Amino acid sequence: MPESDIAKALKHEIEKALRDEAKISQDWPEGHLEILPRSFTVGTNVKSYTTLTVDRGDYLESQEPLPNLRYYENKWDRVRVPENADWPILRNTNSRLDPFMLPSHVVVCHLGLEATIIPMRVVDYRSLLRLGIDCDKAALMRSFVLPERFRDRARHLEDPIVNVFAAVVTANTAFVICDSSRSFASVSSARRLLVTQDDLLPGSDMWKSRLWKAFPGGPDWVSELPEALACLDHWRDNVLKSGKRKTKCIVDVLTEAKGPGVAIHPDTPSFVLCTDDASFSRLRSHLPIFMARWESPQYLKACAGRTNSLNPFAFNTTSDRNFFSSYVPVYRRTSVRVRRDLYNLYLANGLFDPDHIIGTLYTKPVTLLTNEWKDVPVRFFPASNTNRYHIINAQVPNGWKTRVEEPMLSDVTNAGFATTLGRASFREQVNNKTDLEQAKLLVHRGRPRKEKTGLPGRPRKTDTKARIARKEAQARVIHPIAFVEQENDELLGSEIPEDGPRRSKRIRLT
Repeated sequence: MPESDIAKALKHEIEKALRDEAKISQDWPEGHLEILPRSFTVGTNVKSYTTLTVDRGDYLESQEPLPNLRYYENKWDRVRVPENADWPILRNTNSRLDPFMLPSHVVVCHLGLEATIIPMRVVDYRSLLRLGIDCDKAALMRSFVLPERFRDRARHLEDPIVNVFAAVVTANTAFVICDSSRSFASVSSARRLLVTQDDLLPGSDMWKSRLWKAFPGGPDWVSELPEALACLDHWRDNVLKSGKRKTKCIVDVLTEAKGPGVAIHPDTPSFVLCTDDASFSRLRSHLPIFMARWESPQYLKACAGRTNSLNPFAFNTTSDRNFFSSYVPVYRRTSVRVRRDLYNLYLANGLFDPDHIIGTLYTKPVTLLTNEWKDVPVRFFPASNTNRYHIINAQVPNGWKTRVEEPMLSDVTNAGFATTLGRASFREQVNNKTDLEQAKLLVHRGRPRKEKTGLPGRPRKTDTKARIARKEAQARVIHPIAFVEQENDELLGSEIPEDGPRRSKRIRLT
């Protein structure tokens, strides 16, 4: 399951920036695509790598709008990449892929694991490209030193760098594609007919035939829900027809450990899940609700907002805190705050009883939880492909894969300056994460300086000795919340309120 949470957050931020610019110009902004081949990945002797692939189709060279050609010549660009004239920006997303549309071209970008899109002022984008790194390898793959005004004073790196691959530039805003790991890949598809907005909609001929040809994947669980459910049913039919009882564990099928609260052991064989109508029905009904939450107003307001800072590379502490408190229940967590309904579901099925064997009838009397929630420790089972994180104490039946439990020594929220999960956790922003030891050296006597950005909202507070001491005293383990999702997509008390995130027991640092 790709990181749809980040893709939807990126889409929301880009559309918000475009709407803000449209308010100023009284018209939907137009822009052009700038490609920086100087940053393209070279690959190694063992593995080649292609950052940009061109699929010309039936496109004619005479269609190229050469009179309107824009090109910023640079000595580090080994291959001259012409840019097209201004074009209306059309946006769509499909998991970790993003298409950009030109009159006869569509550029599909695969963001991989570490690539991100950062909106910023055009003047900031131009200043970012002025200072490149001079070294032997820089002649092949350029990186850019972050200008001093984009570095928070209490950052943990002395000279952070950024890899810029491309940008969509409008009159006032640049949407810059950065990737610290250089795994970014893209395909430019062209055709004789002009590409329209309808061509980027699910179900169109271009959507089915060419748009995702280079980066194949399953249907989107929001925009292509019927097709996604059909694929899930088809997968179940294939598992049942195979007759093999030793099939992949369900967590390996889903490709990641995080998912909806459906009280299913991650090592459940696919065949067992598919033969149990109740378990499969629960999974089938919860997956669409789980995936739809990444487009909910509550999630976008809590985790896809912009920082009140003139620095486009500023670390978004609010987004980071909200994401881990409400959207990461068990992955690399030491404990989870389980809501009453889900806790009682586990309890009634005997999943908290170490003497119970999963799949057998559980007849012991239980005392249901009456409080709103209960903290439960998370268990960690390392595996060669996908680590297991869950709160189940019951034994797995004979024939299931058994794994050795290891202690969870540290919560994911204590990862320091490593990138982890969520919209805020990309290397370009994490480089500006506050280093408390550095912050101590920058504290001065007197009233803290107020930062005036001219942007809506309250700017972040300047660190003082008292604030730094409070941060050091906190273990910074944010209690996540596990929940049961309802058919109406309302979460049982665990979702961010409509008027935006607020400090409460759900997101408070403890």
